[in-house]
Amino acid sequence: IRFGLAAVKGVGISVIDEIIKERETNGKFTSFEDFAMRCIHHVNKRLVENLIYAGAFDCFNVYRSRLIGVYEDVLDKAQTIVKERESDQLSIFGMMGEPEKISVIYPNVKEYETKEKLVLEKNVLGVYVSGHPLENYKEKFKKYNFSTLNLLSKEEDENGEVVYTDVSDGITVNMAGILTGVKKVATKSGQFMSVLTVEDLYGVIECVMFPKIHEKYRNKIEQDNIVEIKGKLQIRDGREPSIMVEHIEPILEQKVEKVEQVNDKKSCLGLKFEGDFDEEELYEILSAYPGDITVFVKSNGKAFKCPITVRNCKGLVTELSSILPEENILFFEK
Repeated sequence: IRFGLAAVKGVGISVIDEIIKERETNGKFTSFEDFAMRCIHHVNKRLVENLIYAGAFDCFNVYRSRLIGVYEDVLDKAQTIVKERESDQLSIFGMMGEPEKISVIYPNVKEYETKEKLVLEKNVLGVYVSGHPLENYKEKFKKYNFSTLNLLSKEEDENGEVVYTDVSDGITVNMAGILTGVKKVATKSGQFMSVLTVEDLYGVIECVMFPKIHEKYRNKIEQDNIVEIKGKLQIRDGREPSIMVEHIEPILEQKVEKVEQVNDKKSCLGLKFEGDFDEEELYEILSAYPGDITVFVKSNGKAFKCPITVRNCKGLVTELSSILPEENILFFEK
């Protein structure tokens, strides 16, 4: 599937024009570092982050998770090198006639789980491109009597109205899908109802929860959860079909927590291990990100201060996530 780069969230046409111009003038990009060096004047960190999530750099055969771990440092280094080069401040290597290059050590982490990779991808593309998070559950969902596939069979009657041949108004349906949209709406009486967007393997349908049902199930309607729904199908007034929800239940733990940007103003890093840990492995990771943030470690109920201080960046968080849960990594004010 070919997807226009300018359609990626946060990426403008003018930037892509410059990237394409650079590629046509000086040849294909050979690596992520090569891209950074040649396009540093035209890109910013958020743009590059979105391109990574979109899969624009998959051609370099580096996991997206690893690119996310280093892209900020790579862009910073590229900026410094290019500025020095343009101001004729030659490094020792430059004086020797060798152009200075970026050396990257990618964090030793696994690629994102498929479900997380696809959610991150859709956040910047608006659609799933490299797969679908429900694909592995296709067989399990056959037990439900309805999917949006049932809405593809339709024709027009003598009045030009759309008639669905597989389903009819008011029938009871049960289906499974991902909550890709959750909207709470206030009614005139001051109560709340919910309008849900549910996506399955074949399409999208709107599901409505009136106040009584909303109140009963409101704790079970978190975006990106996979749920099963039972309700009445509504096909009327020339509107798109929808489901009036009677019951909703999460069936798979699918919600993907987004990694929040860490706050550069925070002065400490806390790491909580549930049991024993490999001290040498931890120190090796911390040493790769030198800075002025104090690190505190808690293990087996005891806490101690690390002899290593670090800087706050995604690469550090990514590597630490390979040895302990993300919720046990916390930047905080002392």
